[in-house]
Amino acid sequence: MVSERSIFGRAKNKAIREFSEYFDSYSFYFNMPPSSKNIGRLGSYAKVSPNVMIPGKIITPTPSFIEIGEGTSLESLQVAREKYLFIERGVNQPEGIVAHDHTVVTKNNIYTGSFLGSNEVTVSVDFEGGVALSHANKESWDYLARFWDSREAALKLSKLFQKYEIPVTWAICGHLFLNSCAGNHEFEEPDWFGDWFQYDPCSNRAKDPSWYMPDVIEELIKIPYFEIGYHTFGHFRYRCCSEKTVRRDVELANQIRKQWGIKLNSFVFPYNECGRFDLLRDYGFTNIRGNIGRVYPSYGIINFKDFIFYNTTEMVAPKTLDRCLQLLDSLGNHVANYYTHCYQWGEHDGWQKLEEWIKNISHLRDIGKITLKKMGDSTTWNTL
Repeated sequence: MVSERSIFGRAKNKAIREFSEYFDSYSFYFNMPPSSKNIGRLGSYAKVSPNVMIPGKIITPTPSFIEIGEGTSLESLQVAREKYLFIERGVNQPEGIVAHDHTVVTKNNIYTGSFLGSNEVTVSVDFEGGVALSHANKESWDYLARFWDSREAALKLSKLFQKYEIPVTWAICGHLFLNSCAGNHEFEEPDWFGDWFQYDPCSNRAKDPSWYMPDVIEELIKIPYFEIGYHTFGHFRYRCCSEKTVRRDVELANQIRKQWGIKLNSFVFPYNECGRFDLLRDYGFTNIRGNIGRVYPSYGIINFKDFIFYNTTEMVAPKTLDRCLQLLDSLGNHVANYYTHCYQWGEHDGWQKLEEWIKNISHLRDIGKITLKKMGDSTTWNTL
């Protein structure tokens, strides 16, 4: 049965998507700049997660926008210009935080970091299949029906990247590694709409291929300049999850490493929502992509010594390709981390313009203006 909360949430999102004169669906959902006909883009901003108790006040340069989580108390906190600050949910009274360095604050640690590289560009693909909407059915989410049909798009994307020899990190939901399942994945916590796997088909690749794609993953592994990364087992929002849920999730990642014989040391947060850095570090993830403290486009690969953080630059999608092409002029001056989703290339026909963008970054690589790398290629962290 669909909860009232679920119905309200879907109705709200649909109203925003269909009727708002200020936000278009992609800018609202993916934290992207609105289209030119809508409001102007926000400047840089710092995030402070909900339920944080901090003695002090935030001091920032204008025109920064400060997002303060519910239940937060502030008295004396400074944020330096162009520095990224992230405070995990539930952190209480961190001592002496002055964010003159890039800073991630967790319950157990304060990580500080500095930029790596000068002209590196990474490309990652969030590969989710039907798992991305594991809490929904096709009838309720008919406007996102291609979430369930990513196989063809993934293979076509792979061939296009191979054509220009583009290194890519494929961030894959863990359920797609399975050939079959009975639906019991040992997650006790419900998600924000109900059971995490309420619509898990509990079958196999032949019957429900959008939930089981080991054959596609095997093809990706064969390409030497492709990397297999982890996008959580069931597209979990770590910021909303308990520690027990996240621990179970990263334990499943360990099982995938052993069964498939792959490193799986690159991690991509669903929705780019960061959280639970300590557990990711403890379970062997040394390269992490998300978004800290910036409205897109944001730039930078940050060495936090215990892990490398890839701050998401821009989503590559049919509706954003014009902007992505415009941003090519700035490559070489920034470290950029682009990403896309398989399903988006089934929803809209943008293949020709996508190839134009890929061809352009390939050319910039060939003339030495940029260096193209997989997330796993940045290994400076373990030499310090």
